[in-house]
Amino acid sequence: MQTKKEDDQFLIWVLVILLVILTYLIYTASLGQIDITPHKDNEPFIDKKRLAEERHKKLLALIEQKKELKEKLAKHFKTSYLFVRILFVAMYLGFNALLFFVFNIKDLGTILNWNEVLLLILITINFITFGTITDLKNVIGYFRNRIENWVYGKYVNIEEQIVNHIDETKILQEEFTPIINITANLEQNITLIANKKDNPKN
Repeated sequence: MQTKKEDDQFLIWVLVILLVILTYLIYTASLGQIDITPHKDNEPFIDKKRLAEERHKKLLALIEQKKELKEKLAKHFKTSYLFVRILFVAMYLGFNALLFFVFNIKDLGTILNWNEVLLLILITINFITFGTITDLKNVIGYFRNRIENWVYGKYVNIEEQIVNHIDETKILQEEFTPIINITANLEQNITLIANKKDNPKN
């Protein structure tokens, strides 16, 4: 009787051990079938993709804004530069009108002499300022640059800024296109795995 009881206890322990081993084997075998969420592994790619897309959109919007601003500033500069040239012509005509009407100098030769004096004064100023006598391009360039700085202000290098923004958009595309492709491939693989789990026969 005692032996039978011991045999029963032994069988119970064997069944318990077998049950534990079976449970362990089932758990170990099922690890490959657990639905592991890919979001954490995929987060760096998704974050970089999202940041790249946001930066890319901001750069495109900024490029368009600066192109519009450049066109407005260019029109403003042309108008201002034309006004300054007209002002110089008006000053020259005003000088001759002053000689004729105010100082009552009606002799053409005398008026030409005064124009020569004015020209000598301008050449002297040009020589003192730029170190040259005959080349008036420096004077024209000086006034042009002054007008350009006044009109454009802090946007004087706006063309360079636009080029830099365009280059940055190209760099973003070249840098993050592989990451976007990897993210797409990961999402595609995850979908295929999920479909295989739902349709094991296929």
